[in-house]
Amino acid sequence: MHSRTVGYKVVFTDHPLYGFADAGSIHMNKVLQFTLADIDQAICVSHTSKENTILRSGISPQKVFMVPNAVDTAMFTPSPERLSCDEIVIVVISRLVYRKGADLLVEVIPEVCRLFPKVRFIVGGDGPKRVRLEEMREKFSLQDRVEMLGAVPHAQFHLQRPFAKPFWKQQVVDC
Repeated sequence: MHSRTVGYKVVFTDHPLYGFADAGSIHMNKVLQFTLADIDQAICVSHTSKENTILRSGISPQKVFMVPNAVDTAMFTPSPERLSCDEIVIVVISRLVYRKGADLLVEVIPEVCRLFPKVRFIVGGDGPKRVRLEEMREKFSLQDRVEMLGAVPHAQFHLQRPFAKPFWKQQVVDC
């Protein structure tokens, strides 16, 4: 808010964690409106996030831009070491929470493993949904096909499984 008086431009980057319905979200959205009243621009990571930010903050749509998340392909390159031609490895590194799709993993992994015998999963991350993933692994006897790494420091992502090809996944958003 003080930035304009000293001549600074302000760009707000939104990684929304609040909704619209509960009391806490309503309160935080009011704080957001006050705080962002004088910004120059805002950046959101998806079109849905952009729409939600405009609704939550009251910022003019002309000031809000969508810039998707990206992967530094110089850091995340497939290893020259080849996997078996038949083997498919799916790597997920994320906080294991509903918002990041951990519940979907619990439902999808057993079905993918049933349909595709050469697929295996490597799951890095920690969070409240880790227990459900561990239970799923036990229930369907997938210990040999679903490897749980636990928390992976950000600086170590590219070292974990250099043979995996990079991908980007949209998170689960309640609208």
